[in-house]
Order: sequence, then structure tokens, then C-alpha cells
Amino acid sequence: MATFKFYKIGEANAEITRLEGEVTRLEVELNSANSNANEIAADAQATQKEFDEAKTELAAVKQRATPDADQAEKVKMLTEENEKLKTELKALQDTINSPDGEIETRSAAKAQHIAAGQGIPPLRQNADKSANKGDLAAQLAAITDPIQRTLFFRKNKAEIRSARLS
Repeated sequence: MATFKFYKIGEANAEITRLEGEVTRLEVELNSANSNANEIAADAQATQKEFDEAKTELAAVKQRATPDADQAEKVKMLTEENEKLKTELKALQDTINSPDGEIETRSAAKAQHIAAGQGIPPLRQNADKSANKGDLAAQLAAITDPIQRTLFFRKNKAEIRSARLS
């Protein structure tokens, strides 16, 4: 039995040696795993820092891109004022361009006053003749044949031009 125990001690020593080798191998793997874990943690921290910077930058871009309520209200107010001014401008242009407009009436009266001061008698315009001038322009516009249009224009050149000037 002593021999048996001796053999068992030998087997036990061999098992201990094998287990010590296994422990050494596992310690190397553990150190390698810890090293990898540290590298992964460092990468995660760097990635988190980049993410935080990107998040801050995105918030700044959103803030710049989104107008605040005051600015939006100012834009709306200026747009409304612009539309109002366009309407007023159109009305003034219509007044100026209108043949029966107030400006034309005033200027005609002023011209008559100046002419009377120079001793020139006032001109009397025939209402039928000025109506005819408008008709001539309309008739010219209605003619589609170029030859007929040219003939009509040559025939009524003076009246058409005076109608355009007045």
C-alpha cells in the first residue's frame, strides 16, 4: 500500500504541476483580458467624449438654425408692412398713369394758366376726337395682318402718336 500511496503522490504531483501550468496560462489570459478591457474602456471614453462634443455642436447648430419667436414676429410684421407699401405704391402708380388722374388735371390747369399769362388762347379739345384716338389704338391692336396693320398705321400715324403721348 505504501507503493500505492507513493504512486498517488506522484500522480498528485503531476496533477499539481499540470494545474500550476493551467493557472499560469489562465493568469496570462486574465492579464490579456484585463489589458483588452482597459483598451476598450479607454476607447469608450474617447468615443463618449467625441459623442458629447458632437451633441454640443448639434445643439449649437439647431439654435442657430431655428429663429426665435421675436425674430419670427419681426419677419411677419415686416412682410405685412411690405405688402401694405406695395399696395400703396400700386395705387400711386395707377393715379399717376391714369389719363383722368388728378395729376394730369392739375398739370393741364397749370399749363393753361401759364399759357394764358403769355397771351396764348386756351385750346379746346373735341371729346369725340380724343375718343377716336383711343379707338384708333384699339383698332391698330386688333389688326393681325402685318400689311393691313402697316397701311392703317401710316394712314393714322399722327393721331396714333398723339394718342400715345397724351
